[in-house]
Amino acid sequence: MVRNKGASGVDGMSVQELTSHIEANRDRILTDILNHRYVPQAIRGVEIPKSNGKVRLLGVPTVTDRWLQQSVSQVLMSKYELDFEDLSNFTFSQYNHRTILFFFEQN
Repeated sequence: MVRNKGASGVDGMSVQELTSHIEANRDRILTDILNHRYVPQAIRGVEIPKSNGKVRLLGVPTVTDRWLQQSVSQVLMSKYELDFEDLSNFTFSQYNHRTILFFFEQN
């Protein structure tokens, strides 16, 4: 996320500020997560121009929320990536029923 120089969300925090923010607020964030009180902030809507002259709306979460999303994603990927490796040539939208069945059969 820091390498990609991600845009700031509604809080206006830049990715360069993330490390110091996490260091200062780590205990509060972790306590909120563990006590099921953490609520992600609203997303910032950004219009992205398309080649046909129209725009599409992109939702930009706060840097903290993106950091948490990435953390969860990395943990889940390390746990389940090998389970889905055999299905990697399928697209989820075409084979979602088969993929879900495979997942539940493995667990």
